[in-house]
Amino acid sequence: MPIIQIDWQKIKSKLGDVTALYALTHRQASLLSSLAEQLKWDKTFRVNDYDFSDRDELEADISDLELQLQMPTNLVDIIQYIDEIEDLLRALQGVTSCCDGEDITGGDQYTDPIIDGEGDVPQNIIDAGYAEDSEDWEGFASYKCMISHLMVLQLEYRLRKLATLADESGDILGGAAAIISVVVTIFSIVITGVLTPIALGILASTGTAAILWKAITDATNLDDLADEVDENHDDLACSIYFSDGSEDAIASLKSKIDDLFTGSSAIILKNLNIDATLKALYSGGYGDQDIADIIATTGYSTDDFDCACEDYQWGEHLYEYTFDSSAGNFTGNMHWDSSGELGYMHREGTQLGYVEINPSYMCNELGLPDTQNIRIRRMGYKYQHTNATTYARVDIIRTTGGDYGFQNTPLSQYEYHEVVINFDQLELDMELDYNDQIRVGLRAVTGGDSQYVDNFWCEFDELG
Repeated sequence: MPIIQIDWQKIKSKLGDVTALYALTHRQASLLSSLAEQLKWDKTFRVNDYDFSDRDELEADISDLELQLQMPTNLVDIIQYIDEIEDLLRALQGVTSCCDGEDITGGDQYTDPIIDGEGDVPQNIIDAGYAEDSEDWEGFASYKCMISHLMVLQLEYRLRKLATLADESGDILGGAAAIISVVVTIFSIVITGVLTPIALGILASTGTAAILWKAITDATNLDDLADEVDENHDDLACSIYFSDGSEDAIASLKSKIDDLFTGSSAIILKNLNIDATLKALYSGGYGDQDIADIIATTGYSTDDFDCACEDYQWGEHLYEYTFDSSAGNFTGNMHWDSSGELGYMHREGTQLGYVEINPSYMCNELGLPDTQNIRIRRMGYKYQHTNATTYARVDIIRTTGGDYGFQNTPLSQYEYHEVVINFDQLELDMELDYNDQIRVGLRAVTGGDSQYVDNFWCEFDELG
């Protein structure tokens, strides 16, 4: 058998160990593979006084050659990815006219970061009428409630729009360009009853379309996923509303998506251009676009959205108390009434009556030290009245730091109402010592009125 003379030293000096990509047919690769055995013969390398001092390195390179020749990647498999990248780049080129370039920062390049209560309320939000001035963070909270719901609507609307572009196999007609055109748009159905683009060019990151394309193909039905988003709307919106700033809002929303969705569904939702869209909604602007003004002009009002989020827990601990005959310590003209389905605390007449539930008692019931100081985040109760001159009342009696009283008079009679006192929204730092008092009471201005209260709850954090 003829021996091919190989100059090993010359090969090492010229090529080094840089990995390069070569295009070979399978036939050509087979020819090289057939030479591998001959490359192991000593005579092959007996040139230029080679002494085989690095024979181990030589044999390792020959073994690696054989391995790589047996594990080819066909060029045809690579071409499809190149085509996807090309489509994606063309799509990005088509939508960058909004803001003079690509946004690879997830919205940071074209929005201002917002942390609730710090600095000034964004001017766009003030100009749109959602806040009175730069210090009106209460107005901003109402605006934040609205855009929390709008963000979830964008997830639903984008899915429904993509569903109209999908063929029978689930692939998106128009590919990456069509996907990009959807996820960079804020949609509305306020005016026409159908999906209408109201803000354009909320730019997506480069990889969004490719990730979505693959995940959508693996998914079942986009309309079904949109229905699931609608079913979980409040949980998703509350995750945003409970956040503290635009960055935290994004993290909270994605975390809630992971809690509620799995597999390709979660991947799709988290890649619907959440980062840039939520930052644009949160700050009220994106580049030269006045997002807050667009929302206001479209007809969205903060009065149309509610962020009571009764089922969403704010504090570390949730204490629940159902008034019953054994509650004890009723003061004034207050007594247990078992006539209701579950019973309730009942009061008649003009005298104030209440039951006291202090932090020490709540902590003890939850297995915490009864000397634990707390910070209340929210509290609430169910309330019913038979006369508009009556009201429910919660009093916070503190040894230091001042007392607070909160009262509520629902508009409708004979129906239970959920009363929620949100101290975070009220910007009240409600720190309580373990021996402070929480009085849940009922009061009437005139005699002969009946009131009922039940199901008191309190969310709180432990204080060090």
